[in-house]
Amino acid sequence: MLVGLAIAGSLGAQHAVAEQDDEAEAVFTASRQTPLADGGVCVAGGEAIDGVDSRAVLLVKKGAAVRQRIKLPLPDPDYSGASAVGCLQLGSAWYAVEELDTSSFVSDKQVLLFVDRIERGRLVKRVMLPVRYAGQNSGVARVERGKAGFALDAAGRLLVSGKVYPDALGGSQGKPFVVRLTPDLTVLK
Repeated sequence: MLVGLAIAGSLGAQHAVAEQDDEAEAVFTASRQTPLADGGVCVAGGEAIDGVDSRAVLLVKKGAAVRQRIKLPLPDPDYSGASAVGCLQLGSAWYAVEELDTSSFVSDKQVLLFVDRIERGRLVKRVMLPVRYAGQNSGVARVERGKAGFALDAAGRLLVSGKVYPDALGGSQGKPFVVRLTPDLTVLK
C-alpha cells in the first residue's frame, strides 16, 4: 500500500521515493518534464525497486503536488526494464514514449521503443515503433533527449526522433530516425 510520495531535487537528479508497507522502496528517476496547459507538468521517468527491473512511470504534477501517478506495465514479462522518456497531452489523452530493455545483459540487449496512449489513467493502446538498425532485426534505439525527441507537429501528429545503434556496446555513431504517428497510434509511412 502506498503511504507517501516525496519529490526532491532538480530534473536531472530528481527522485521520488514511494514508501510501501511490506516491500522495498521504489525509486523514481525523472527523464523529462513537459509543461501542461493548466500550469502543471507531466514528468516521464522510471521506477526501480532495489535498482533493478525498472518500470515506466508518468507523474502529473501541479506545483509540488502529484495529481496522478501512472505506472505502465511491461509488454513482456521477460523484459528487464523500461523508462518513459517523454510524455504529451492531446485533448483528454496522455501519450508516453518508452525505451524498453529486452535483457539486462549488455551483449544480448536490445532497446525497443513503444508509444502508449493513456486515457483516464489507464493504458488503452501500445504500439512498438518500427525502428531497426539497417540490415538487422535488432538494435538499440534511443529517443533524442529534449523537446525534439517526442513532440506534436502542426497537424497534431506525434513525432518520435532519435538514433538507432547496432548493439548496446557502443562504438557506432548511430543512425537517425523519425517516426510519425496519428493520435490513434497509427504509424505513418
